[in-house]
Amino acid sequence: MAKDEKKEACIGINAFLSSGIVVLGLIFSASFFFYMNMARDISVASTRIYGAYLPLTEALDQADKQKKDLWRLLGEVVLAESSAQSREDLQAAIAQLRRTPPGAIVQRQHWEGAVSALERLAALHAQAHDLQVGLNGPPAPQKAGLRHDEDQAADGSAASYAAGSLAAVRLAMDAALTDFTSALASIEARHPLADEMHGQLRRTAALAHEFENRLLLGFLFLGAGMTSLYAILRLQLARPLRGIMAYLDQLGTGVKKLFLPRSRIVEIRNIASALDNLSTYLSKATIQSNKLVSEHDRFQKMSLVDGLTGVRNRRSFDDSLRGLWRFAQERQQPLALIMLDVDKFKIYNDNYGHQAGDECLKRVAAAMSRAARSTDVCARYGGEEFALLLPGADTHTARAVALRIHNEIEREQLPHPASPVNGFVTVSLGVASLVPGKDAGSDGKLLVRNADAALYDAKSTGRNRTHIYGEEMACTPAPQPA
Repeated sequence: MAKDEKKEACIGINAFLSSGIVVLGLIFSASFFFYMNMARDISVASTRIYGAYLPLTEALDQADKQKKDLWRLLGEVVLAESSAQSREDLQAAIAQLRRTPPGAIVQRQHWEGAVSALERLAALHAQAHDLQVGLNGPPAPQKAGLRHDEDQAADGSAASYAAGSLAAVRLAMDAALTDFTSALASIEARHPLADEMHGQLRRTAALAHEFENRLLLGFLFLGAGMTSLYAILRLQLARPLRGIMAYLDQLGTGVKKLFLPRSRIVEIRNIASALDNLSTYLSKATIQSNKLVSEHDRFQKMSLVDGLTGVRNRRSFDDSLRGLWRFAQERQQPLALIMLDVDKFKIYNDNYGHQAGDECLKRVAAAMSRAARSTDVCARYGGEEFALLLPGADTHTARAVALRIHNEIEREQLPHPASPVNGFVTVSLGVASLVPGKDAGSDGKLLVRNADAALYDAKSTGRNRTHIYGEEMACTPAPQPA
């Protein structure tokens, strides 16, 4: 029971949408930092890879330098002098080059082949130089006779052998040179890997950077989509619901100033359609209710107003008397009553007919209403008798009002030749005024009895006059027409 009595927590549609946006924003932020950290890790890894492969590129540069050294040594081999010192220097340079480690990317066998070919070239070049010197050396001294011929023949054979050896050495040099150039070509073929490596690393770094850009662009699109979604929900859900609430508020007023909003959401459209039907039904019901109220007012007026004269009827007079009596009793204020009777009305009605009698009563009621004050209550008491309640009026005030009534009746100039009182319609008035005591009852019947007794005295003493209850010889004749 206590749980049921608790007020259910509610949240507005704007707060609901705002809360949803906050939650989505938190998810968005968490995802953003997660992916950005991942992209940063990729970028850092790419940078580390690039840094790790820098020594390899340095090795390639070292290979280029060593290749140049090989070509330089080859030139020195070709241009080397025949002195022993020059040969020793060349062998020392080659040994130093052999001790230099090749780059990691260069295949060692190609490097060893190039150095070995260079060593062979140096040795063959030295051998060829010696053979060439032997062939071009100074001529031997002249000897006489047969010995000279034999020596000459021997020299010719040696020269032929040296020439053949020189040719073989040169062929070997050509082969060594071919091996040297092949080895250098193999080393040269490895150089494009450096450019490919640099390009691959640059592409990796560029891809990581592009990943960051695309990720940022994706989150921008996501943010734009969330904003668009919020705008759509606000336009198609929040605004129609607020319009429906405003429309419901105006239904109770009966004034149709607002119209139901439109929405593409099916449920909202169904609600709007149902409310439109309800509004039509309520409009018809309101019209019918207004008619009933109008009829009720009309019937109520008919129940309180005399249908012939237009003044209040007896029922309304009794209600007003009780209310004014209690008010005067509580405040200890005076309350006066004037009872009016049309003199010889039965004779007037018999002689001139009921229609003339009705017209006479209407004009008497109108004259009495004109003479009354704005706070007074004028009513038809019954037949040709009328009553006028005067709140707060003492005897003096009531007498003055009674005099005005006589004057207004006289001003009507209603002919009544058959009246033994006067040639025109006249009235008799009985006046009573008192301050209700605590023991005077609550219905005001005492005031009616006093006023009725005064009216009786006025009628019995000649009519067309006013009698004040409680005053001796207080009959005041009405003024006679000139």
